[in-house]
Order: sequence, then C-alpha cells, then structure tokens
Amino acid sequence: MKIESVAETERWFLRRGVPHLIADYNAAEDVFTRVLPLLTAIFLFSMVGALNDDFSLGENVGVAVGGFALLIAIWAGVNWMRGRRPLLARPDRVGNLELTVFVFGPALVPIVFGGQFSTAGITVLTNLLVLGVVYLGASYGVLAILSWALRRLFSDFGRALRIGMRALPLLLLFNAFLFINAEVWQVTSRIDLMLLLAALGLFILLGVVFLLSRLSGEISELATFHSIDEVDRLCEGTPMANRSSGADVPDYPLSRRQRGNVGLVLVFSQGVLVLAVSVFIGLFFIVFGLLIMNVDTLVQWTEQPLNELYSVSFRGDRIVLTEELLRAAGFLAAFSGLYFTVNAATEPTYRREFFDGLLAEVRQSMAVREAYLTALED
Repeated sequence: MKIESVAETERWFLRRGVPHLIADYNAAEDVFTRVLPLLTAIFLFSMVGALNDDFSLGENVGVAVGGFALLIAIWAGVNWMRGRRPLLARPDRVGNLELTVFVFGPALVPIVFGGQFSTAGITVLTNLLVLGVVYLGASYGVLAILSWALRRLFSDFGRALRIGMRALPLLLLFNAFLFINAEVWQVTSRIDLMLLLAALGLFILLGVVFLLSRLSGEISELATFHSIDEVDRLCEGTPMANRSSGADVPDYPLSRRQRGNVGLVLVFSQGVLVLAVSVFIGLFFIVFGLLIMNVDTLVQWTEQPLNELYSVSFRGDRIVLTEELLRAAGFLAAFSGLYFTVNAATEPTYRREFFDGLLAEVRQSMAVREAYLTALED
C-alpha cells in the first residue's frame, strides 16, 4: 500500500474519532506533541500562580518577570539536555522529560519567589489534571468524535426529525399523563434549581452507565466479520476501497485502548441522538403546555405565584411562558431520554429503527481497520 494511502486512511480514522485504530499509535508522539502549542502556552503563563495579594504591585511585577525568565531558562535547559539547537527551539517530540518539566517546572516559581509551597503543590496538581484532560481529549479524539456525531446529525436533519417523530408516540404514551399531573408541577416548581439540575444529571448518568454496560458485547459484535466479501463491501467509499484485504477473513484483536476508543464513539454517537430526541420532546411539551395550560390552573397546582417570562394575548386569552413550564418540560424531557435510551438499545424493533445506522458506521471503521492492517502487513 502506498504511503499516500496510509496517510489518507489514518486521516480518515482521525475524522471518525478513532485515532487508536492507527497502527503504532503513540501517546507521546501523537497526542502531547500534537497539542504542544497549548501545553507551551500553559507552561509559560503558569507563573501567574506565584502572584500574591500580599505582595505590592512592584513585587508582583518582579515575580512575573522573574518567573517567566525562570521558565525560559528551564526550557533552554531541557533543550540543552536533549541536544536541540537553538536552545529556545520548540521540541519536536514530547517525551517523559518534557512532561515531567511541564508538571514540576512551574511549581518552582512560587517556591523561589516567596517560598509559597502550598501554591507549588496546587500548581503540580493542576498541571497533572491538565495533562489528564488533554490526554483523554486528544488521545481518544473527543472533539473529533463530537464533531463527527454532530455532522452526522445535522447532515441528515430530516432523518433526525423523523426519528423524533417516531419516538414521540412511544414517549408520550406515559409522559403525557405525567405532564398534566399536579404533583409533577409541584415537585419541579418547588425544588431548588440546582437540585433539579442534579436530578436531570442523574438521568443522564444512568443513561450513560446503561450504554457503557452494553459496550463489551456490542464492540465484539461490530469487530467480527464472517467473510472477506463483507469486509470489502464495507470498505466501499473509504480510502481502503478497491483494495483486496486478502483471501481469508482478517483477524486483528482490538487492544484495550482501541476498545475504549470505539466504546467512546458509540457512547457519544448514541448520546447525541438521545439528546436530540430529548430536546425534541422538551420542545413539544413546552408548546403543548403553552396551548393547554391555563395560568389559573397552574397557580392552583403549584400553590404559589408563577414566574412569568413572556406572555402574549390570543383571542382574549393569555398564552404565558413560565419558569414552571420550562422546569416541568425539562424534567420530562430528561426522563424521556432515559426511557428512550433503554428501549432503543434493548428492543430489537427500536434498535433497528434508531441505532442501527450509527452502529453500521462504526462497523465500517472496524472493516477499514482490518483491511488497513492487512495491507500494511503485505
């Protein structure tokens, strides 16, 4: 396989949010090196942590200048140890030494300028957290996954709308009765907003946990192929199209990180679809509530004055958008999202209707990987 085809296939993996499917994917070279400009900016400006309210303006300016000079000196020292020239050149590779300096180097600034050991400890912990977030975000292509899922959703907005319309009868079957129930309005209107958001977050967490519990079996199923013709057919329209992957069905087991990367794609892609359906349901309940919910009835149900956000007169009646309506609609939308997740993932009919399209695209990535690795071996 030509080098151009290899590069094109690997870029295809990156766009799909599955960088770990690339052969010999290395964190030091392919993650931290790729985000080196961001790490450099964080490293150089982390000296602001040494600034102190107890210092005068002139002292803080001196700390900033001195801290910046100290970090530059540390940078030059690392390049000297690596044999890089000039000494202020940007590293072409981020290894263990560079990562160690990124974590502990800025912590020297508050120690040298003022003996602020507690600030130094906070700086070390913050830098470790930054590295963790950067690694997970870049290594597993979180932004690429989200971008791919959103592009897929909006590129076929009509399909997403049809999914919402098909899901509506299923979800309204029981939620419509909750929506016109006084107890639901009383609970959602009286609870503190932060507690209500926490309850909505609990629904989301349960949905994610449910999807995660099914990942192992789904990934194994998506990565299993029964014939070479099936692999070649799935590779159509990809950089591996028209490239024979051999005479036998390829068998390249997924590593733990690769399974984690594919699992993240599944959770994100399904989660974006569930979110779209939940938003659709929430908007339906808002419109439904504006049309049928009388202000006097809501005051009687909630037993407190309504927080009116917007109102308009229509044929002698007032159509009022209230905070209470948004709370009730949001609660039922989150609950509907959880119910939709469980049904769409477990019921064969709903699964085929809602999730099979997403799973087919992930399966295509698995087929391209098989053909790609076979071609690399050949």
